[in-house]
Amino acid sequence: MNRAQESSPRIYALLENDSLHYGAVTIGTDNRITIIAHRTLGVSNVIHQGIVYNQTAVVNALQEFINTYRISHQSLWLCVSGLGASETTIWHPHAHAHKTDLWHVGLSLHAWDIAHLYPAHDNGFILYVGGIRREIILQWQIISMRLSLSLACVTTPFYALWNMYKGVFASAYRSSQLAADMSLVGLSLEKAVSSDALNRLFRSGAHYLSAHELLPRALIAGMGIAAHRN
Repeated sequence: MNRAQESSPRIYALLENDSLHYGAVTIGTDNRITIIAHRTLGVSNVIHQGIVYNQTAVVNALQEFINTYRISHQSLWLCVSGLGASETTIWHPHAHAHKTDLWHVGLSLHAWDIAHLYPAHDNGFILYVGGIRREIILQWQIISMRLSLSLACVTTPFYALWNMYKGVFASAYRSSQLAADMSLVGLSLEKAVSSDALNRLFRSGAHYLSAHELLPRALIAGMGIAAHRN
């Protein structure tokens, strides 16, 4: 059987309140992902509440990683969690709301967007509203420029997890099942799939993350699927 053709290695970064997970993956034409390597930067006074206070330390860590693994692909995907992001679901009478309809969500300090999730039981719709603090995006634009990388993707945890979830179910994906699962797990969609089902999105390399690190694996899978589709 012929192995699906894989992309050149791409860099991802998962930004938390006080730490940064980062690594590189290749993505096959079948959407399956291979983790080349995965590291964590958790040095005190470098990152706090999602804000990078020592950009040089982050740049140096990423540059050393790029050099070590000889990564030539010139793009970076970033997922911002914790206090750097804001995520919620809301009821709305229309499936596709405009931002001007949602002035009350209070995200003036964020770059934000809306996505339709599923129909509600009362003839309305459940929408996802997610935003990332603008100063964090600016910081990572600067970090990317210092590394000669393009910041190809900046996303929130749920949006990445939603891509992962759709990747797991593939053609069997249904918004009705999403509604049922979210009623149980909320925005934590990694809890709605088994570890075995999630790992089927990986060709190999998942051993770089320990068995309890379900969320990073799910986020990496979601970002990889989104990057391949785009």
